[in-house]
Amino acid sequence: MTRFNAREERWISMEIKGVRGYFCDLRIDRATVSKSFHFWELADGDSDGTPCRYKPGILVNFYGTFLTTGELPIDDVEQQEGFINNEGEWAFTDGSYSFSEVEQMEGVDKNGETE
Repeated sequence: MTRFNAREERWISMEIKGVRGYFCDLRIDRATVSKSFHFWELADGDSDGTPCRYKPGILVNFYGTFLTTGELPIDDVEQQEGFINNEGEWAFTDGSYSFSEVEQMEGVDKNGETE
């Protein structure tokens, strides 16, 4: 399974359950993401282009990678998984950014720490 460098991809503003973050439709290599970010992968339940769940790693029905500085609610603690129950719980918001721009907007310094 190929994983991509976060710093070489574009990130789209997205919100899930009121938590703002950044989305990329590729499998991203965690080692290329600053430790200040929470790393989630999203699943597409019925291959209909709608995310239905998130957890630290998705193998089947991968939809994309979602990075946040805030905590997403966990519905199944044992599986470290959350569920997106309807279209009102997620949305793309206002732009597309490089990873450097995302870090700057979130106050992450050159060492990957939150300022």
